[in-house]
Amino acid sequence: MRVEYITEILKGEEIVRIEPVKKGCSGDEKYCVETRGGQRMLVRISDMEEFERKKAEQGMMEKLYNYCGLTSEPLGFGVCASGAVVHNGFLKDVGYKRVYALSEWMEGEDAEAAMVKMNDAERYELGIKVGEMLRRIHEMPAPNDAEVWSDRFWRKVRERIDFYNENKLGYDSGDVIVRHLQDKRHLMNGRPQTFNHGDVNVQNIMILTNGEVRIIDFNSYNNGYGDPWWELDAPIWGTEPSTDYYNGLLKGYFGGEVPQGFFEVYAYYFAYDALAAICETAQGNMGEAEDGKRHVSMVLGWFDRFRNYVPGWYRG
Repeated sequence: MRVEYITEILKGEEIVRIEPVKKGCSGDEKYCVETRGGQRMLVRISDMEEFERKKAEQGMMEKLYNYCGLTSEPLGFGVCASGAVVHNGFLKDVGYKRVYALSEWMEGEDAEAAMVKMNDAERYELGIKVGEMLRRIHEMPAPNDAEVWSDRFWRKVRERIDFYNENKLGYDSGDVIVRHLQDKRHLMNGRPQTFNHGDVNVQNIMILTNGEVRIIDFNSYNNGYGDPWWELDAPIWGTEPSTDYYNGLLKGYFGGEVPQGFFEVYAYYFAYDALAAICETAQGNMGEAEDGKRHVSMVLGWFDRFRNYVPGWYRG
């Protein structure tokens, strides 16, 4: 536990409790810290090599908080240094520096954990809340000089296809996905861009004790902007999410019926995610290889191997 860092970050505050936070996929060290005055904060500590990225993440959080308050309040960002450390049995002052980000602690639980205890109707209602939250977030515009989305996204697709081909990953299901991505590339033409979180999965949705929802963890951001519809495709690889939640998400986001042309674009983004799962599995980045296979099978099943663009679970 990095008590020495936390003590430096919160100089002048009397700390009564430091509790490690284990959830999340990032390499950050995270702690819930409580002061004598009763204030609770989340402290994230990262290596100095992550400085620019963490600065960008904190900047995204600040933009979103200042715009609509749908994330935790940023409280501080900077560099801290540990004092004395033990090296080869001797005490040595190396002043080892780390990056820290400080934010408000939100009381509640993430949607992944909460959904386990919910019935189908409750998952649907949660999806509506999250969809409404995303619609509000996507009212934030992208920068005026944002790169054209079709160029930017195709570069991502092209990298995955090249890896797939160069590493001879070809098999029937993967070939179906690659063909679909190539044949439907035109669907990205003219797509609008807004502020994007970058990883809207149920691990990053917080349900507060009062029932409100917030979004957390900006460590998978994609430059902070992109096609808002891409954020509606946000499963966790290897875990089949509740289709009641997904139905509610679309209902809440669109406030009723989905617009014409939505499902073709939606299917295209799921195809990209399925190809990404194949590539990440081959690189050993998926945790369990079965997670990637399960995700690909799930996507192909939902869209009938891309013979149908409306997922089989959609109730309309």
